[in-house]
Amino acid sequence: MLFAYTSPGNGALNWVAEKTLKPEALDFFDKMNGLFQIQWADIMLTMVQVATFGICGMVLCRAMNMKEVGTMCAWVTVVDCIGVFLRGIMK
Repeated sequence: MLFAYTSPGNGALNWVAEKTLKPEALDFFDKMNGLFQIQWADIMLTMVQVATFGICGMVLCRAMNMKEVGTMCAWVTVVDCIGVFLRGIMK
């Protein structure tokens, strides 16, 4: 009988939560779990890479007296960073 014991683990915690918390609270915690499953580090790393390439492109274009193209590089960088953020959240 010593080895017959199995730990209730998360099943017991879920049972206690279902019996003690209101359904609205359980829905809130389910939404919070979804928030923490987002890969924030990957999103930030990709945004830093995009911003680095965009800023370098803008500086190079302005150094070659192409101010309009440099401004376009800056706008594309901003839009792409927003796109990276939204794609990361929607996964």
